[in-house]
Amino acid sequence: NVEKVYLCATATGDVLDSAVCENGKAVMTGSVELPTFVLLSTENPIKVPIAELILDETPIEVVCDSVAGCEVKGSELNEQYREIMKRMADFAKQEGEMMMNAQKVAMENGGRLPDSASVQLQNDYYALQDGRRSVVYNALAAHKDDIIPAGLIKRYNSLLDMEEVETFLNAYKYREHAVLESVNKYIQALKNKNVGAMFTDFEMNDMDGT
Repeated sequence: NVEKVYLCATATGDVLDSAVCENGKAVMTGSVELPTFVLLSTENPIKVPIAELILDETPIEVVCDSVAGCEVKGSELNEQYREIMKRMADFAKQEGEMMMNAQKVAMENGGRLPDSASVQLQNDYYALQDGRRSVVYNALAAHKDDIIPAGLIKRYNSLLDMEEVETFLNAYKYREHAVLESVNKYIQALKNKNVGAMFTDFEMNDMDGT
């Protein structure tokens, strides 16, 4: 019962195009610089996207189901990206189950997590983070010539070592892509705060308003 579908740029959230659904189908035609990451949404402004995908030169079809979600067909790049995201989703599922178990143990112990359980929870969490990190770094190495790393670095930069990310980006074809704008600014901000970096000149009013 979707009335309209919106195509949005992942980097900015801007609506690139929209189309009215007729008999469960919507068709969009137009031009955009390729490759790029986009989101599909049924609402504007976008709140919860129904799918994220890569637009490249390969014709693709997006099939959505209210239960199974959305599947992108016809593009090898999207299939590879989906497999990576599926593995990351598995980590999120494990983390959710881990937190639920911890809450159950805490409730059984008067609302407080025993020290042994707390240590185990911390170790399990670090193991999950290491797993996530490993998936992303392996994907960067395997996809250094395509757009997939840009999306992964944008989404998971908090997991990564920024010096390693910068080294990767220095040789990366899509380092100036719009989806990486915030990451590039963050790397520069970290450099500005390094010990020994030149202080940035600024102006402001003094106590007398001068």
